[in-house]
Amino acid sequence: MSEIVRMEHYSFTYAGQQSPAIRNVCLSVRQGDFILLTGKSGSGKSTLLRQMKRELVPAGEISGEIRINGKDLSEISQRESAVTVGYLGQNIEQQIVAEKVWQELVFGLENLGWNQDRMEKKIRQMARLFSLEEWMEKNMSQLSGGQKQRVLLASILAMEPNVLLLDEPTAQLDDAMAKEFLREVARGNRECRTAVLLAEHRIRYALPYSSRSCRMENGRLLETTGKKADFFPLVRRGERKNTQRDDMGVVLRDVTFFYEKGKGVLNRLSLRVPRGTFLQIVGPNGCGKTTLLQLICGIRKPCAGTVECYGKAAMVPQNPKALFSELTAGEELLSESLFDELGLGGLEQAHPYDLSGGQQQRLAIGKVLETKPDILLLDEPTRGLDNDCKTMLGVLLERLAEKGMTVLCVTHDGEFSEQYGTIYHLPI
Repeated sequence: MSEIVRMEHYSFTYAGQQSPAIRNVCLSVRQGDFILLTGKSGSGKSTLLRQMKRELVPAGEISGEIRINGKDLSEISQRESAVTVGYLGQNIEQQIVAEKVWQELVFGLENLGWNQDRMEKKIRQMARLFSLEEWMEKNMSQLSGGQKQRVLLASILAMEPNVLLLDEPTAQLDDAMAKEFLREVARGNRECRTAVLLAEHRIRYALPYSSRSCRMENGRLLETTGKKADFFPLVRRGERKNTQRDDMGVVLRDVTFFYEKGKGVLNRLSLRVPRGTFLQIVGPNGCGKTTLLQLICGIRKPCAGTVECYGKAAMVPQNPKALFSELTAGEELLSESLFDELGLGGLEQAHPYDLSGGQQQRLAIGKVLETKPDILLLDEPTRGLDNDCKTMLGVLLERLAEKGMTVLCVTHDGEFSEQYGTIYHLPI
C-alpha cells in the first residue's frame, strides 16, 4: 500500500514558548490505515494533526520534515492540500462556510471545478450515506452541534481525500450517533481506502475499527498495543452527595420553542430545578438541549411559557473560543487558585488559541466561574477532556453545587453523566 503521510523526526514549538509541543515524531500513514491517536488533554494530539494540513499549521519553530504523497508539505499547493488531506477540527463553527446544508455540501466541489452532473451525483450519494435528505434546505444555524458535524464530515468526504484527519469528532454526538458516525468513517476507510487518523477520548467506540493505535505523551508519539488494557475508564472519586435545597434555582413552565413554525424543538416543557442541584441534561442530537440552556440564560426567548431564574445565570458555550479576548491565558483567568484547580498551571503566558481543546474548555469554565454566577450552564463541558480532567471537573462541579450553585450541564458523555450529578432525560 502506498504511503500518504510521512513524518521524519518532526518537532514543533509554538511562537513565544520554550518547550516543544511536538517532539521528534516519526510517523507513517499508508493507504487504508485507521490510526487511533490517544493521550491526555494538552499532550499534543490536535497540534500533531494540524501539522499535516498546511493551511492550519500555527506560527512557530519547526524541525524535521513532513511529506504528503512523497512531496514536501511546503511544496503542496492549496488545491492539492484540499484534495489530498481532509480535516475536521474540534471547533465546527469555524468550518461552516455556507447558509444552507446543500450549499455546504457543494461548496468544496464547486471550488475544485467539478461539473454539474458529477457534483449532483456525489451530493446525492453523501446525503444518502449520512441520512441528510430531510435537512438539505435547512439553514446550518438550525442544526445541533452533532448534526452540523455530520454535514461537515459529508462535505469533506465528498472531495474524496486520501487521508482524513479527525480531531475529537464524537465529542458532541450522543452514543447512538457516535457509533453510527464512526461506522461511516470506517466504511469510507474500508471501501474507499481513505486513510484515517483519529484523535479521540471516547476510545471504546473507536478501538474496534482501528488498525493500530498511538498515544501522545508530552509531545512524543508512542505506539500502543491497541488493547483495552492500554486505556483507563473514568472512575469516580468519593461518594455522591445530595446537595439540593428547598428553594428553587430554575423553573420552566410550559415552555415551547421552535425555529420553524410547526416544528417544535421544545414542546410545553415544565422543569423545576432546586438550588444546589447538579443536573446532567441528556438526550439525542437535535432534541433541544443547547436551546434549553440558551432559553435559561436569556440568549433566546420562548415562543410560549415562562422561564424563571433565581439569581445570575452564566453559560459556557460549546465553542470556548467565543469567550476569549486577551493575548494570554493568564489575562483571561486572573484567579490563581482557579488556574491551578483546573490543571492549567504553567500555561499563564500561552495564547488561548494555542491551547489544546481540553485546555481551552477548562480556561473558559474558569473565566465564567470568575463572574460568580448563581446558575452555571455548561454545554458539552467534557469535550476534549481526558478522564483525569473529567474527574477533576466532576469533583469541582459537585463542590460548587454543595455550596449552593445551581449547575445545569448538557452532555453526550455517558460515563461522565453516570458518575456525577443527577441525570435528566430531555423529552423528545
